[in-house]
Amino acid sequence: MIKISEFTEEGLRRFRELLDTRPPPEAVSQLLGEEVLIRELDVGAIDANAQFESRFEFGFYLNAQLASVPTKELFSKSFDAMWAWIAAVYFAQLTKKEVRRFEHYIPAREGTAGSILHRHAARTAVELVRAHGPNARFALQKDMAVQGQLLESLTASQSIARNRGFFAVASLLYSDKAGKIRRGANAKPKKLRKPGETTGMGSIRRLPIALRRLDLTFDVDQLDSPQLIELLPREFGHWNKK
Repeated sequence: MIKISEFTEEGLRRFRELLDTRPPPEAVSQLLGEEVLIRELDVGAIDANAQFESRFEFGFYLNAQLASVPTKELFSKSFDAMWAWIAAVYFAQLTKKEVRRFEHYIPAREGTAGSILHRHAARTAVELVRAHGPNARFALQKDMAVQGQLLESLTASQSIARNRGFFAVASLLYSDKAGKIRRGANAKPKKLRKPGETTGMGSIRRLPIALRRLDLTFDVDQLDSPQLIELLPREFGHWNKK
């Protein structure tokens, strides 16, 4: 176990420059070995050698190790350097397939179209697990090295990412017994459908729209998941039959 740490300002700059070269894990490990670039924090410890089969396992583990840190503080700007350090520690697992853009490893609060914090591999995994617990499994069921289109689309909007009702209902409707997303659940509805064609109907992409409409008539926050599912339009009926 090693104490959870953060990059110093110089360490963060060096990590950012290194990422532009699409470095191998060994280069990042070497950077972590430069003690002058690292500052220990009094928030817990992690096993740098731990292996994770999915981002859900990753987020679940990190959330437990960071349990002493209040949520608001944990996701504030003051912890950005810690999230970057954590991504560097598990860099080999996060880049097993490829090294992606820097924002997947260093929190980026400003992108060309606004904040892209949701792309950070470790921060987002913990954020979803802390907010939704087991209901976040379907969104984080991909391999450590894969973000996936579903996770990107769900977390790009904070109104969805923080919506407990959405995640509770989505978990019931679209997860199989292993907690993985069911086939076709993320299908995009066609703008022009042939008679009888149902591709994308009742999919997870349609759920936020349906919940917003229900919120006009019902106090959605006061309803549990089975009650919400019963109120959903008929197009969601297919997914309610497991």
